[in-house]
Amino acid sequence: MSKILKKQGIEKLKNIIQGDLIMLDGDFNTIWSKNEETIGEYDYKRYKNIIYRGTNFIDNRIIYMHMDEELVIVIEDDNEFNRDVIEMVALFIEEEKEYDSKEDVIKGLINGEIDKKYAEELFKKLDFKLKKKMKVYIVECRKNIEEIHNLLKEFFDNSIILLNDKKIVVIDTSLEDNLEEGIQDVILSETMIKIKISVGTIVNDIFDIKNSYDRAMKAMVLGKRLIKGKNIFYYDQMILPIIINGVKSKKLTTLSNELFQGMDKIFEERELMQTATSFLENNLNISETSKKLFIHRNTLTYRLNKIKKLTRYDLRNFEDAVNFKIALYIHSYVKN
Repeated sequence: MSKILKKQGIEKLKNIIQGDLIMLDGDFNTIWSKNEETIGEYDYKRYKNIIYRGTNFIDNRIIYMHMDEELVIVIEDDNEFNRDVIEMVALFIEEEKEYDSKEDVIKGLINGEIDKKYAEELFKKLDFKLKKKMKVYIVECRKNIEEIHNLLKEFFDNSIILLNDKKIVVIDTSLEDNLEEGIQDVILSETMIKIKISVGTIVNDIFDIKNSYDRAMKAMVLGKRLIKGKNIFYYDQMILPIIINGVKSKKLTTLSNELFQGMDKIFEERELMQTATSFLENNLNISETSKKLFIHRNTLTYRLNKIKKLTRYDLRNFEDAVNFKIALYIHSYVKN
């Protein structure tokens, strides 16, 4: 529960707003609701579209996230009055925050807590300048995050390495190719811990860093949900997942049922799923896929024919391969 919004604050807030009020902690467990039976429930799925800190407007709801305080406030009626109320709440929560280092200021920028003008003033006081193009990498791991944070600071001392929302944020100005693979190799070789990495887009300077961070976050969320078997996700390769994420779940379920019959059988047969994924990753190339899977070309052809029989998609045909890829994404989205 937030240190700032105590019980009296909740009582005042629910009496002011127009509509129902729900509060969750940083792990999306309900900590306050008019419906007391829901308190303690894990409610992430309902708010799955929340990717960013700050104020979100989703499905006629106003949703404010402040993960430093591990607090999510949901108002079940999006109107101008409630928007003004949540803006005042946000100011109240964040007003006493101090920015004593460049890392604090950068966190404030990527979290949307401070604007460019205020950041410029703070950087000036800290005598910090960074007018270079840069890109954000987000590293997510389930354990030993402090150890990995220190490890990355040691190996990538030319980058800015931050801990933010239980994730490691790497801000790189070298724009080297395949830096994400270098990060993965270092962590795996030194700790044997498996991680996931998402890559944002290049921005012009530190004041645009939130754009790269938000895109890396979106790539992480959609990649984990839709792209199985991979540990590195690139925002600029997320066109289809982003489009699918913008379609209502009910419509996607209908599409899945009407157009993608047989996909369940592919998911159930690990061998066929692995074959299809590898064939797509190797640009529909029979020889390359056979080598990667350590199987004979005839075995691969047999499996591709079986996939065609089950799903009506011949993956050797480019158009069918594209439709199959879309079907995979939609099936994963609906099932998850």
